[in-house]
Amino acid sequence: MDRQTVYPGGIPLETDLLNTNRNALIGLAKLAAAVLGTDTLANGLACTPTTPASPQVLVKPGEIYSLQNLDDTAYSSLAADTAHQILKQGLLMDAVTLNCPAPATSGYSVNYLIEATYQDVDSDPVTLPYYNASNPTQAYSGPNNSAIAQNTVRKGVCAMRVKAGVAAATGAQQTPAADSGYVGLWVVTVAYGQAQITAANIAQAANAPLLTESLTQKIGLATADARYATQVGFQQNAYSVANAGGAANAITAAYSPAVAALTNGMTLCVRASAANTAATPTFTPNSGKIAAKTIVKGAGFALVSGDIAGAGHWIELQYDQTLDKWVLLNPATGVVAGIGAAAFQAQTYTAFTTGGASGTFTLTPAPAIGAYAANQRFRVKFHAAGNGSDTLNVSGLGAKGVKQYDGVGNKVAAVIAANMLSDVEYDGADFVVLDRLPASTSSATMLTGAQNARMSISVQSASGTFTADEVIVGTDLGASYRLTKFSKLIHIGTYGAGGNIEASGLVPASGFVSLYVIYNPTTKAESIVACDANTSSGAIYTGANMPDGYTASALVGILATNGMRQFSAAFLKDRRVDFPEITVLALSSGGNSTATTYTSFSLVAAVPPGASAWSGAIGGTTTDVAMAVAGDAWGTGVRIINVNSNDSGEISFGGYMTAIAVSQVPIIETQTAYYKAATASKSVRVNVSGYSF
Repeated sequence: MDRQTVYPGGIPLETDLLNTNRNALIGLAKLAAAVLGTDTLANGLACTPTTPASPQVLVKPGEIYSLQNLDDTAYSSLAADTAHQILKQGLLMDAVTLNCPAPATSGYSVNYLIEATYQDVDSDPVTLPYYNASNPTQAYSGPNNSAIAQNTVRKGVCAMRVKAGVAAATGAQQTPAADSGYVGLWVVTVAYGQAQITAANIAQAANAPLLTESLTQKIGLATADARYATQVGFQQNAYSVANAGGAANAITAAYSPAVAALTNGMTLCVRASAANTAATPTFTPNSGKIAAKTIVKGAGFALVSGDIAGAGHWIELQYDQTLDKWVLLNPATGVVAGIGAAAFQAQTYTAFTTGGASGTFTLTPAPAIGAYAANQRFRVKFHAAGNGSDTLNVSGLGAKGVKQYDGVGNKVAAVIAANMLSDVEYDGADFVVLDRLPASTSSATMLTGAQNARMSISVQSASGTFTADEVIVGTDLGASYRLTKFSKLIHIGTYGAGGNIEASGLVPASGFVSLYVIYNPTTKAESIVACDANTSSGAIYTGANMPDGYTASALVGILATNGMRQFSAAFLKDRRVDFPEITVLALSSGGNSTATTYTSFSLVAAVPPGASAWSGAIGGTTTDVAMAVAGDAWGTGVRIINVNSNDSGEISFGGYMTAIAVSQVPIIETQTAYYKAATASKSVRVNVSGYSF
């Protein structure tokens, strides 16, 4: 580190003191860089709620270390130096309070990023006395007696601020990126209506460069000896060998240092104190801290009596994270016992009767399986009939769906009869019944529907109430349920029962949603949901996001949405929807207003997938209009409009002299209609104001 040299009798200069300060800064910076490196780091700066809690947070004192130019601006009479960079220390001496207000939209949350940066700040201005050469006995006030105050301290400051992210539906909000020159330290999440921030709302930002250990913790000899293994310790197996405690079938052991947590593949040795007598003995390497886990052998097989041979048997145990069990690597009787012909013939190890309750079946094979694996197969006798949403839990490893294949190869809920014998095979996701019972021949399309269904959306809105005197819901296996006096509010801006069930959590903008009444046969719960009509618009819901437990459904409506993902204004009555007219075809005067053969036009703007017919009006700019609309290019379901100047009773609308209503024009091709026109030199348009589904 450089040092200034002065001499007796010499006149000291201000640069002597300034360079002393700069040299000290450089020396400390180089030492800090040698220890910490040159990447930006922060120390302290803890983020906590205020006391009392409020929509604010406190950032406590600390410091930031950042690679910066030596001096971006002149340091008194020393010139700026931007050619050299050093690791500077910026201080936050006092806690700062930052505001994190809640978003203004219901159902929304926002993430705030607490970010920090280093700043050089010239401060503490003072009007300094100066030497007066003309009259040494009277000092100047400020340079040239100007009385100007001058900064007397160049501070290295840790500057803190909060950056707001974009508010979004709770769970979809994103944390903003740190601004240039800043590093993100903390993320504060605030939900709509939240008036107090708690510790649960504060999390360390991803990749926050916070120091977590002191220098002595990193290099202290005592810490190193306690933390790190030694060569001699490895040679003596000092860290992984212990004598057994506990009981013969509930083994404990104590290791030094103590085992703090289980990791996949961890291998420990234990000198047994007794032979096991149970098929599922347990072991814990830190009793009271780590839960005891079952000991198995091989690929998860249960032990047999004497696999732990007795006192003095050194057993090797390896933790398998997937099984969540200890695997005995040296069982006394071997991994696989011999299986005789009689056992094969009797299917002793594969044929079992279920237990549990109807719909939540259990299976307890012996020996127990240690984990699910694709292609596992069992011969099963179901002790009770299923309920259409059945599960099977084998060896307590967790419930899996019970499915079968339908006539076209789709995997659907299995049909299970009481005392049914069947082969079931695990496909990696579900247990599949291979010799299935035939599904009911009843048609879900014929069974489902609503009577006196109504829903009115007078102005665009995200919610509305659907009512019906009766709704028949069905399953894809043909089961049906009758719901009476149904009345439910649906809010398509929320997710789940009573809202939308799109995987994204959002209904389409300027599209269509299908409304399904849904039913849980187990809990008898009734609800209503919405999904993108392109996902499902059939008689029963066929998408993949049905709320848990709900297995029966019925299509009761298909409604349009606006650009804000709200319901557009409409009135639903039974299987018909009416709404303010929408132009779907406009033929210009002297342009395309003549078509001698049926020509297609799109109904996408007005009718949804699944619509079966449309209604509306045809208008012309004169009283001579000749036009036909139909369901296909062959004129199926044609509606003919032929009005001339001698006709009376026509109604003008929107600048069109002639307007003739058409009703229930069939839709044969999805969202498509056809027309023929003989109205040359006239403008004609087709408006849609309703559809059936």
